[in-house]
Amino acid sequence: MPSLLTSADKNAFIADYINFFDTFKEEIIVWKTPKKVFADIDLPAIFGYGDSSNSSNFTYAPVSGVYSGIVTYPTEQVEGVIPDANEKLSAGEISIDVSGDASDFIKNGTTLVVQIGGEKFTIISEDRDRNFLGYRFYTYKLRRSS
Repeated sequence: MPSLLTSADKNAFIADYINFFDTFKEEIIVWKTPKKVFADIDLPAIFGYGDSSNSSNFTYAPVSGVYSGIVTYPTEQVEGVIPDANEKLSAGEISIDVSGDASDFIKNGTTLVVQIGGEKFTIISEDRDRNFLGYRFYTYKLRRSS
């Protein structure tokens, strides 16, 4: 298929986009449902004294992933527009652009909260697959959680 851009041009644009991403990226922490870790499965139960007589044999281990992404904060928190996606952002909503590994982590399992700069957000959209000359990234809409 004919193209206005040569392969060298495409590679240069992709390298520029990666530089842009690296320059303006922010740390994004994705918190998932914690995992139950069992310590001892052969604890004896003392029957007839209720559940409190059984000692707890498990703990919860936090599950999180630290990724980088571009965070878009609308200038007006009343309503903003994501021009590329033609989506509107209402008060307290932001969008993030992440790479494939972060998107895979978000999609697998239940994502409880996304932490960006000390603020906590919940994901309110499906991922939007974005393609920049063959370089793939994914956009999510988030809302500030209370």
